Amino acid sequence: MKLHPSVMQTALRYCGVRDPEDPLWKSRMEELADSIDEYICFHYAYRIYPISFQDGQPYIRQKKPKRLPLEGELARTLLSECTKVVVIGATLGLAFDRQLRILEKQNPAKAICFDALGSALIDRKLDDLQDSILAYLNDLEGWDASSPPCFFTDRFSCGYGDLPLSLQKDFERMLDLQKTTGIHVLDSGMMSPTKSVTALIGISDYPQPARIRGCAHCNLSSSCPYRKGGTVCHV
Repeated sequence: MKLHPSVMQTALRYCGVRDPEDPLWKSRMEELADSIDEYICFHYAYRIYPISFQDGQPYIRQKKPKRLPLEGELARTLLSECTKVVVIGATLGLAFDRQLRILEKQNPAKAICFDALGSALIDRKLDDLQDSILAYLNDLEGWDASSPPCFFTDRFSCGYGDLPLSLQKDFERMLDLQKTTGIHVLDSGMMSPTKSVTALIGISDYPQPARIRGCAHCNLSSSCPYRKGGTVCHV
């Protein structure tokens, strides 16, 4: 499988490799990338919901229950200029998990690389999906020059910042994730398969700035090995 260069670079950063040209780590990644497609079965589901605000805090409007509060400062900030929100669930599938368990027993070093590749790959697939959804919304039949285009906020997920992890149970219900994607949210809030993601994207009539990029918004900033070494993990 030919992976986008950004996927390889991100996977190396997830492994803590500071030099993306390190020959040992690079060869490990390239070897695994050649066969990773065999273990990927990308499934996703999404729905668009209207949102309203109470005392500045957004909530998703539904039929049952009538509303779902999106608690925390992150949701308040990102969705402050939005009228709708995209709720997404996506996974690489169970075959990835099975191969990861095999590698953990056979070759732990390869398992670390494989796990990192999976994390980087689902992020990339979500980026592509996000672009496709935005293009679709801006190309709906009946769209005309008098209608304003829509713009997306940053994508953000449960457990990031102060958005509660417990919301994943609600998203599982809203998207019927077990049926549509095979994702099951455990009582802990974690998901199976492991390379699964739920996310929110705000929809606005106005261009939205990137608000959650960089070290200032990362929960690991105080213990980050990159910052201790005088660099960063992002580009």
